[in-house]
Amino acid sequence: MGEILGMTWNDIDFKNNTICINHTLGYNSFDGKMRFFINKPKTKAGNREIPMLKDVREILLKMREERHKTKVKTAVIDGYTDFVFVTRTGNPISYVNLNHLINNKYSYRTEKIIRNVQKKVRE
Repeated sequence: MGEILGMTWNDIDFKNNTICINHTLGYNSFDGKMRFFINKPKTKAGNREIPMLKDVREILLKMREERHKTKVKTAVIDGYTDFVFVTRTGNPISYVNLNHLINNKYSYRTEKIIRNVQKKVRE
């Protein structure tokens, strides 16, 4: 799931309908404070490019359009920025808040699409 949450707009190629997976987003306690961090895949197979499903493409395009309207600037984490899944303040969404986002902002259809993407990422 860290691959999905850590996805940046630079990882998405709308022209070729692909998503590049080359890092993950983690969230853990460091020195008593919870913070985000970026990990590289542990194996060569972890770096991959997956095809973007039509439904996923449509949703991502809508999300990008909404983001441009709000002009939210996202946090910079270990040199990465412009995350796709962020809070209103621009911080990446943690695992804890992902279900809240799916249940309250997007339909069951979107949740199904995200789960399909997660399945593809694991393959």
